Amino acid sequence: MAGLKHHGESGFTLVEILVSLAMASIVSIAIYALFVVQQRIYLAQKQIAEIQQSLRSCMHLLESGIKHACFDPLQSAAPSIIVADRQTFGFQADLNANGRLQSEKPVAGGSTASVNDSNEQITYGLSINASGIGSLTQTNWNAGSSAIADYIECLDFVYLDATGNIISPFPLSENDRRRIRSVEITLVARSENQNVSHLDNTTYTNLRGDELIKNKNDHYHRRSLSKIILLRNL
Repeated sequence: MAGLKHHGESGFTLVEILVSLAMASIVSIAIYALFVVQQRIYLAQKQIAEIQQSLRSCMHLLESGIKHACFDPLQSAAPSIIVADRQTFGFQADLNANGRLQSEKPVAGGSTASVNDSNEQITYGLSINASGIGSLTQTNWNAGSSAIADYIECLDFVYLDATGNIISPFPLSENDRRRIRSVEITLVARSENQNVSHLDNTTYTNLRGDELIKNKNDHYHRRSLSKIILLRNL
């Protein structure tokens, strides 16, 4: 049985194996690069969606509250606008319709005392913490201040009279506050984290074209939202 020969048997050469490994590596790198790009796009879109949702929620809360400014159903509480500045707006409202801005609360000895109703004087403003992060805040009588949303970089109020003219200078005097019939609000919010593939060189303005935030040329995503709210109780 000598002299047997085997035909049709062949294998991969070392060169072929190395070429295959190189091609597989190139494909793997391309797939990973595509994954990284898609991941960055997803994170950017997620950040933008969060900003927009935060702005809509803040504006809805501001509108709901400010529409009640000077609410006085019994015409006896005499509520007023207490402060009107570029980043602060405060007002009173007889929300429990008891005809005044106080309620009788029980005290020691079985008697009662007039106490300011915590929800009947509200002030909205912008607070900046030690890290430079801005928060939209709401301050109530007897209840202190609470943050509504973080990463709010700008809160801008513009006050309009019955003919739509801007009332100034700021802060408005008591007489000027009585002339307010509508409030224009602009909010600018940013993302919590920076995105190195994004550069924000936008200048943000209110509806009047007033510059609120000059192009910062950083890597945060930002969005703005403006709205004019009619004060129906004035």
